[in-house]
Amino acid sequence: MTRDAMDLALLTGQRPGDTTAFRETDIRDGHLEVKQGKTGKRLRIAVVGELKTVVDRIAARKATFPVHSLALVVNEHGQPLTYAGIRKRFEKARKAAVGMLAKAGKVEEAEPRADFSSAICELRRRPTWKAPNAPRSCWGTLPLRRPRATSGAGAAIA
Repeated sequence: MTRDAMDLALLTGQRPGDTTAFRETDIRDGHLEVKQGKTGKRLRIAVVGELKTVVDRIAARKATFPVHSLALVVNEHGQPLTYAGIRKRFEKARKAAVGMLAKAGKVEEAEPRADFSSAICELRRRPTWKAPNAPRSCWGTLPLRRPRATSGAGAAIA
């Protein structure tokens, strides 16, 4: 679930998306053996202290599900959580944290933690073109291509 993915990412130093690849079978001789998704680098991380507590908590909860998955990070039904699922849950948690900071009057602390993609979506709802890195969540509100120039120097390029 979200807390498991956050704790695993924090305690292993891995990207949240990489936590979706963690399997029970990756824990050998007290070490979590992982391959990073972005760099392909192989790591061996000792499962001790807080990390051991998190892994044990995950195992105990997974034992209650009728479906058993080898994935460490699972959803409420015991099925593996995908990268998209992790991203969506992290975004929801970030928004909740920003809301709590804002309600507490800590606007200065909330601002840098605000969901950047929401601000981008809001700006892009105006007539404009879709940048290549626009979040998928706001693609439906955007034209698919940059408007063509009808005159001037840009007309030959478009």
